[in-house]
Amino acid sequence: MIKIPECATSEQRKIIKSLIQITGNPPNLEQSWAILDFVWDSLGCNNHKLDWERIGAFYNHPVWLLIGLFIEQHEESMQNREAFVDAIAKHAPRRLADFGGGYGGLARMVASRCPDTQVDVIEPHPTTVALELSKSIPNLTYRSDFDGEYDAMIAVDVFEHLPDPLVEVERTSSHLKQGGVYYMANCFFPVIKCHLPSVFHFRYSFPAILGQMGLKQTDSVKYAQVYEKTKDVRVTGLTRLYEKLSVKSYPFLRRMNVQPR
Repeated sequence: MIKIPECATSEQRKIIKSLIQITGNPPNLEQSWAILDFVWDSLGCNNHKLDWERIGAFYNHPVWLLIGLFIEQHEESMQNREAFVDAIAKHAPRRLADFGGGYGGLARMVASRCPDTQVDVIEPHPTTVALELSKSIPNLTYRSDFDGEYDAMIAVDVFEHLPDPLVEVERTSSHLKQGGVYYMANCFFPVIKCHLPSVFHFRYSFPAILGQMGLKQTDSVKYAQVYEKTKDVRVTGLTRLYEKLSVKSYPFLRRMNVQPR
């Protein structure tokens, strides 16, 4: 059962209650995806013709608060998060950035488990509830952008929403220390409409391309990959060549039902 936090605004409560009336309480995973698509369509968003004003309204919509609340009562999602937190706790970074951390559920878990780790949530669209919940955690801060260098980074279900993930990997990795660890969980699949079809080919090639760029995969955690920064991470001409090959091979690999590694 999803319970709306007391710190939610009256408008957030009204919208979330109306969405829950559509899905039931609690929604299942497929219903949570469907309600995201419903809001995406209602705002006139299109994943082939990107209108960033409309997409910005989508990412600022209270539906994301509902998704954050849903995840915290979804058993598989919480198991994935626990695995993330276990891995991060073993690494014990001094500073960690959660890129696109949204509602902040994972960041709050890390900050609570690792009180000596400063956790920065890099989120351009934080909800008022997320900000309120973070106030009581002294080692957690919401920021609109990175602040200096970090020992570790997290990006969970972020890059499939972006039109040029490689540029964002380069940009974010510039704030990761040499030898630092980057935890990435990507879903380059059409489960929801805000996942951009133009980047689905990366489901087969992302680890290899990131290795060429300077992020070497060293491990995996649940459905996420763990990368180590081995050099300055750059998008080069060779990187773009690999990307073109990825685009060209994607239809064949998908048709052959090849499973991503």
